[in-house]
Amino acid sequence: MNCPICGSALDADALFCGACGFHLKPAAPGASHSAGTPGSESPWLGSPPPPVSPVTAGPPPAGPWAPALAPSPSPAPGGFCAHCARPLETGARFCAGCGAHVTLEAAAPVGLSKDAQAWSPAVASYQRAPDTPAWRPGGPPANRGANAPATLSRRTLRRVGVAGLVIVVLIIGGVIGNVVVSGVTAPSNAAVSWVRAMSSGDAPTAWRLMSITTRSGSDAALLTESALAAGLKQRGNVHLTNVHAVASELTVGTNAEVTVGYTDGSGRPQSLALTLTQVPRSHQFLFYPTWKVAVTPASVPIVAAGGSGQVTVDGMPASMSLASGSATLLLLPGQHTIQQASSGLYGSTQTMVDVGLDMQASPPQVQLSSSLTSSALASAKTTVTKLFADCLQTTEATTTGCPQDLSDDSWSSFKWSLVGDPTSALKVVPSASGSGFVAYGTYVMMATTPDDQDSGHSDQDTTGGTFDVPLSWTGSAFTGTQVASLQAGTTSPVTVTAPSQVQDSDVLSAVGTAFTACAADGSEFPADCPQGAQNVADGDQNCQVSWSTQGNPVDPSATKVTFDTSSIAYDVTGSYSMNYSINMTTGDCATDSFPGYSPTGTINDDYSATVVWNGTKLVVVAIEGAGD
Repeated sequence: MNCPICGSALDADALFCGACGFHLKPAAPGASHSAGTPGSESPWLGSPPPPVSPVTAGPPPAGPWAPALAPSPSPAPGGFCAHCARPLETGARFCAGCGAHVTLEAAAPVGLSKDAQAWSPAVASYQRAPDTPAWRPGGPPANRGANAPATLSRRTLRRVGVAGLVIVVLIIGGVIGNVVVSGVTAPSNAAVSWVRAMSSGDAPTAWRLMSITTRSGSDAALLTESALAAGLKQRGNVHLTNVHAVASELTVGTNAEVTVGYTDGSGRPQSLALTLTQVPRSHQFLFYPTWKVAVTPASVPIVAAGGSGQVTVDGMPASMSLASGSATLLLLPGQHTIQQASSGLYGSTQTMVDVGLDMQASPPQVQLSSSLTSSALASAKTTVTKLFADCLQTTEATTTGCPQDLSDDSWSSFKWSLVGDPTSALKVVPSASGSGFVAYGTYVMMATTPDDQDSGHSDQDTTGGTFDVPLSWTGSAFTGTQVASLQAGTTSPVTVTAPSQVQDSDVLSAVGTAFTACAADGSEFPADCPQGAQNVADGDQNCQVSWSTQGNPVDPSATKVTFDTSSIAYDVTGSYSMNYSINMTTGDCATDSFPGYSPTGTINDDYSATVVWNGTKLVVVAIEGAGD
């Protein structure tokens, strides 16, 4: 008979067409396969199954039945069906007994005995692929029989086991990875990394980990990565050690508060609190937020004498000006060098300011102690010297526009002179009003009365103290109009102290020399000497008197030396003893009678000496007796 589908010739007992695999008719119940090995039965009992997917040709497998691995486009060269052991027609594409698709790879060779074919190694080792349907599209078999196994193959079990192991490894790896990545991307890690970068001078890393909140009027040039790098080069930014997170607490919104501990350069444990903020639309490892330290620049007030010199911070130019005497700088954390360049009026000056990493404490006011250029200071000294020269021309005890004042003295006429240089310690500063300048210094002026020899008065006196001179700067020189004594309670930048090069022994030595000069004077009233107060010759100026000092009038154990900062002079107090002898044969003393006076005698009295320093040596102004 022939196949109704393709017309191919068919065996009388064929259940399937060997050419196209068409299912012809079911086998009778209990029928055995005519082409099987004698005495053996077909593996399928009852109704034969519908056509199945392709299998390799060959003897029946010893193990579980499985679908073919792949179809073969070529017909088999004879042999036996690997599925049901039915002999195959030469050129058949499907088994006529079970409808299995025949392949060439494992077909049992033609010519072997049925026993050999049944127990061929090819049959014993054959298994059908588990993932290929066992039957053709005609439908699954109604009954695979008692011999059809229901267990999975070893290969399938191995695949399932490997897949399960991979899934477990992936889950464990994901958990560990999440813990690691969460720690790396945590705000505490960002805070610790920032502190380490700042302390080690790693400006690129520190800049990447910080977010700057600028303020109105800020100098943008000082809030850049370059400015940060310049500041971190300062020697004061020491390396911190043992930097670690002490506590991390997420706050409301996208901020976090982190406390970082560290050991400073002195070996002392410290801590600082930092605020971190999430960067909008920025993530690490796709899902984790990016944290940065919120840095608010410190507002540092700067006070200077003035001037138009360029202001720089760590070598970076700043746009602010100190011409008005004050300004404010916004600085990043770290130690900074603030410098003002030289101008026509002021020389260059610099100072240091430290902005803490915690950014909590307000930096103190920074004072730039600018000093005048040498040419400007010379101009100020010239102006002050000229004003003092004008004050020396007066013969009055006091004069408007001049500092000297001896209005309590009984002299009628004065001749003034300067003791030392009043500009030796001159300081020029901006005036408190902000308009102009003031020159401060100290002066000592001496007054003499050439013709006055009244009994009991010395011929010299001094006045001194601190002075101030208002000055105006014309752009190239200073001008001034008057010198005034500094009023009580007025603050002066000039500190008055005793000359460092002068010792008390030097002062006593100068007074001792003056006593020697007084003893050598042959007049009744030696100028600026103590013995004139005794009036030994009844005021007769023409009498000659011989003087001799007894003992030591400058004995350190009986003499006191003090320095008066208000008068800029030394005051020496002690006692003296001098013998005298009047020459009764010369001058008026030869004719005058001196009832009650003796031509010889001794004077014992206390004295007070005034001594000043003129910059190079000590000058004894006068030695006055207690009777003066």
